Amino acid sequence: MTQSTYQLVASDFDLTLAGLPHSHISDRTKRALEGLRERGVPFAIASGRGPSGLFHHLERNSISPEGFYFCGYGGAEIIQAWDGTEIASNRLNGSAARKAFEVASDFPVEVLPHLGEFAYASNVGGLANRGQAWSDGLTLLDITPEGVEELRPSKILISGEPDVLERVATALGEELADSIEVTLSATTLLEVNAAGVNKGWALWALADHLGIDHTATVAFGDNFNDIPMLRAAGLGVAVGNAVPEAKLAADRVTFSCDDDGLAYVLEELFAL
Repeated sequence: MTQSTYQLVASDFDLTLAGLPHSHISDRTKRALEGLRERGVPFAIASGRGPSGLFHHLERNSISPEGFYFCGYGGAEIIQAWDGTEIASNRLNGSAARKAFEVASDFPVEVLPHLGEFAYASNVGGLANRGQAWSDGLTLLDITPEGVEELRPSKILISGEPDVLERVATALGEELADSIEVTLSATTLLEVNAAGVNKGWALWALADHLGIDHTATVAFGDNFNDIPMLRAAGLGVAVGNAVPEAKLAADRVTFSCDDDGLAYVLEELFAL
């Protein structure tokens, strides 16, 4: 495809668009995003973070959300970033959410259901829970398994050691294989969504909403939960710091996040 035929760009947030630990977006990347905006090319942030957290981070980086979209919670919630208009929502089934919460809570992990501007936990004092809520500017509230069922969260985030998360994922698969989607978003983070919900589904749903052919999309990512999106896009691009599996799923590999790999490709594709 030539530069003029791509009509939608989507990117993961952490370690693809923004560097850690402070979620800083470089000046070069900011200029590339502004170039997309000036050309009228829709840009979506597809992240395990929720829309509230993504808006918080754009604001911290002094970036306007005008013309942007959020595919938050791993693709469960798609909104127009500039005014919050909902395009699609796929929250967990109540009974499945409760069961996933209970199964995960049997392991030495911290379990954090998300919805809107809130994060919920049975252990609000947990370091990982408090850190996740603080990072996204969320209010952290106590919750019971019954409360999780009533809440029907958009996503459940599970924090723990890699070997423990592997056992959690196996247990969740045995109990809820037909009701949930489980994926790693980092070596110490496991995400639970409704069955069939992932970033690839969200990319296609947003493209359909905008009347854009799926082959006219570009997606950037670095981790396991980005793989469905990299495969779904017309052009899937893994940053240089991506996990090997994401690089294999991508059509091309660019420089690392710290070396402005996303901006480099956008400059090339859209003559920025």
